[in-house]
Amino acid sequence: MPPAVFSGVTKAPEARGVTPLVTWGPGEEALAKEVVSAGAGVVAPPTSLDELAAVMAKAEVVVCNNTGPMHLSVAVGGKTVALFWKMPVAQWGHPAPPHVMLELTHEKDVEAMVGRVREALERR
Repeated sequence: MPPAVFSGVTKAPEARGVTPLVTWGPGEEALAKEVVSAGAGVVAPPTSLDELAAVMAKAEVVVCNNTGPMHLSVAVGGKTVALFWKMPVAQWGHPAPPHVMLELTHEKDVEAMVGRVREALERR
C-alpha cells in the first residue's frame, strides 16, 4: 500500500481529537516517520509482538495492510480495517464484523483509496 494512503488516513482521526499511533516493524521506522510527517499522529516506540497485540486490542480501530499484524489484530479482537491491494480478500480476509476488509486494487489513485478508507472508518 502506498505510504500516502496511510498519511491521508491519519488525518481523519486527528480531526476528531484522536491521535493516531503509527506502529512499525523491523526496518520500517523510517516509513512510519514518513507517514506521520505527511499526515498526522505519532510514531510508536519499538514494540514486541506482545506489546503490539496489547496496543491493537485497546485501539479504537486498527488500520493495516493485509499482513501478519492484520491477523494479530483480528486475533486479539481489535476492530480492524484491512487494506488489500493486489491481494485476494476472499483468500486472506476476515469478513466478519467488527472487521472491515477493503479491496483497493481497482481504485484509480491514492485519493480514491484514502476516501474509501475514511468512509469505512466513519461507518464504525
